[in-house]
Amino acid sequence: MRRVSNTILRQEVDASAGIRALFEQAIRFKSEGKNPIDLSIGSPSIPPPTGYYEALIQIAATLRDEQGNNPHGYMPNAGYLHVRGMVANYLSKHFNVQFDARGIVMTAGATNGLDIVIGNLIGTRNPGAEIILIAPYFPAYIGIVKANFGKPVIVYSGEDFSLPFEGIESAITPNTAAIIINSPNNPSARVYTAGELRTLSDILARKSEEISRAIVCIEDAPYSRILFPGHEYSSMLRFYPNTAHIDSLSKQLGIAGERIGFAALPCQFGADADDRQIFINGLTNRMIETVVNAPALQQRIIGELGLESCVPVEEYVARVQRLTESLRRAGMHYAEPQGGFFVFAEIPEQFCDEAEFRAWAWSGNEPLLYVPGVAFGSEYSGWIRLSGAASTETINCAGERLLELNQ
Repeated sequence: MRRVSNTILRQEVDASAGIRALFEQAIRFKSEGKNPIDLSIGSPSIPPPTGYYEALIQIAATLRDEQGNNPHGYMPNAGYLHVRGMVANYLSKHFNVQFDARGIVMTAGATNGLDIVIGNLIGTRNPGAEIILIAPYFPAYIGIVKANFGKPVIVYSGEDFSLPFEGIESAITPNTAAIIINSPNNPSARVYTAGELRTLSDILARKSEEISRAIVCIEDAPYSRILFPGHEYSSMLRFYPNTAHIDSLSKQLGIAGERIGFAALPCQFGADADDRQIFINGLTNRMIETVVNAPALQQRIIGELGLESCVPVEEYVARVQRLTESLRRAGMHYAEPQGGFFVFAEIPEQFCDEAEFRAWAWSGNEPLLYVPGVAFGSEYSGWIRLSGAASTETINCAGERLLELNQ
C-alpha cells in the first residue's frame, strides 16, 4: 500500500506532539496500574468562579425562553458586537489605551488569535516573512508561523530570561514582519518590566523606519492575571502603537476546555484608520477561512460576566511556591517564578542528560511527568518545565518524589 502521509507531515506531527504526547503517556501509565504524577500539561485545576456558573445558568434560561426566534444562528465573523464592545471598554480602562469594538475579534482561545494575526502578516502573498520568537517560547509558535508560510527566527533570552535586546536588534531584517512576546512567560515564568518593554518599543520603532516596514509586536498574554507578589503586568500597548494584544480566558477563569479568547488592536494600530481597517478586515476574513468562530455560548457568558472575574490567584501562587520549595529541598536550581503557574528547572548534575533523568522520573509506581526543556528551544536540553496548575495533592506527591533525589 502507498503512504498517504509524507516526510514533511511526519516532521510537523513529531514537532507538535510533545506536550500532548505526555498527556497520553499519563493515560498509558494508568492503564498499567500506575499512579502518574502529572506536572506536564498546564490545564487549570481550580474551578471557575461561581459568577461564571451564575452567568451560564442565566444565559441558558434566556435562550430557552426566547419565543419565535432561534438564538443559535450565525454571528458576525468577529463575534457578537455587544461582547466586543465590552472587551474594548475593559481594555481601554485597564491599559489606558483607546480601543473600539471594531478592533476586537473574539476567538476560540489565544492560539486562534495568534493564527489569524500571524496569517494576516504572512499568508500566501508574503511567504518567507520572518517572525521573531524569544526563547524559551511556547512550542505552538513554531507550528503557527510555519503553517502560515513564515520563517521563525529564534533569539535566546539572557541568563535571567530577560529580553535580549542586542539579539532582537540583530535578528531584524527587511523581511521581519513581527515579534512575539509572552509575559508572564511560558515556561520561564518571567514577567517583563515596563522598562524592558519601553526599550523594546524604541528598537522596534527605529528598525521599522530603517527597513521601511512596520514591525508588529504580537503580545501573547494568557497569564497576565496570574502574578506573584511584588510583580505587576506591563503591556506593550502603553509604549508601541503597532501592538496586537492576544488573550485567553482559559487561565483567569479556569475554562481551558471552553476555548474562548480574543485578538485586540488598539485604535492607534497601523499607519492610519484605513490601514487599520484593512488589517481588521483581514482578521475577520481569516475567521472563516482558517479557523472557527469563538463559541457563541461562551461569548454570551463573557458578555454577561465581564473581564474582571478571576480564579483565586493566591491558590496558584501557593501551589507554585510549594513546588519550588520541593525543588530547593531536592537541590535543584530553577528560574524564580514571577507569574503564571509554571516552574522552569535545571536537571540535577548527577544525571548526564534529560534521557537519564527521565528514566529515573518515570521509574516505579509513581512516574513523574514533566515537559523537557528542549520543547521550548534547543538550548534548553538541560531544563524541564513543571506545572503548578495541578492539584495540591499532585504537587505534594511530586515533592515527595523529588526528595528521593537526596536519598
